[in-house]
Amino acid sequence: PPLDIRSSLTALIAAEQKKETVNDQIDIMRISSALATADLFFTDKQRKFELDKTGLAKKYSTKIFSGSPKDLELFLQEISCL
Repeated sequence: PPLDIRSSLTALIAAEQKKETVNDQIDIMRISSALATADLFFTDKQRKFELDKTGLAKKYSTKIFSGSPKDLELFLQEISCL
């Protein structure tokens, strides 16, 4: 899974011709190491969008949240069900 996640996110960034920074690579490495084993995952809005667009969140059955008010509300609802 880590290689699948890393290559999928890197390919998406390349396909969209976005300039990739060192911080992007750090984010991708962190996501790659944790996504497949996490049930709930917090990241920034851009990475959340990329994880949804690539289908990785669904593939690994991980619920992705960002710091937006809507996501925070969804997160609170999710943990109240646990």
